[in-house]
Amino acid sequence: MRSGFSSLNFILRILAITAAAFVLFGSIAAALGHEVATYAVQGVVLIYVWSLVGRSLRNPRQLVLLRGIRPRHLLQALLVLTATLSAVIALLLPHTFLRWGWWDSLGGNGSVILGQATAAASLLSRIVLPALIVVALLLCLCGFALREERMFRRGDERRHLSTRLWRSLLFGLAHLVMGIPIGAAIGLGVGGFGFSQVYLSRWRESRSRYQSVLDSARVHVLYNLILIGLVIVLLIVASRTNPGARTT
Repeated sequence: MRSGFSSLNFILRILAITAAAFVLFGSIAAALGHEVATYAVQGVVLIYVWSLVGRSLRNPRQLVLLRGIRPRHLLQALLVLTATLSAVIALLLPHTFLRWGWWDSLGGNGSVILGQATAAASLLSRIVLPALIVVALLLCLCGFALREERMFRRGDERRHLSTRLWRSLLFGLAHLVMGIPIGAAIGLGVGGFGFSQVYLSRWRESRSRYQSVLDSARVHVLYNLILIGLVIVLLIVASRTNPGARTT
């Protein structure tokens, strides 16, 4: 992270954004209904993600990142994803406060950035808008991964294990703004630590922060691609199991 980064300020910022999203869209849900709130959230996310597409595609490091992907990166991504999902499932199985997420409380499902909405009745909000969000997200994956890896992993070769664990947890908690349950955000910290191990492995070989960030970003991109692939499958299943849903 940048010099002068404060963990306390970071956490307070994440909590403030999360609380603001919950209050804003919760107020819309209370006044106009959950489906209207769902449309509002999906619309904001859609505009935000598509606004980043051009910048991401113009990033010269994106091509370097993609060209450097090797089979080992896919294997590492699968290992990190397996560990992360195991942690998330373990944290969400008990019926505790860890299951709470502001998006779920408004009738959403999973992550707001993917626009999944189980409580919405229309095909537009269940399938069309999430699909548009996913397309934009696919175009931004490299940009997102590079930014997060520079922010959370760059410099890990100088950090103590406890500090790396703490930063990995912060990486997971940052995803609270996406509306995921608290337990899922904590579980994503396992993924953050996995990316840190990829960074360190490359650092020991290259002694280059640039190459190490690129390597962890490659694994991060593949990790996200696999997750998005699972979401696409779920969207297809949802469209087939709810053929009678009304359209708007």
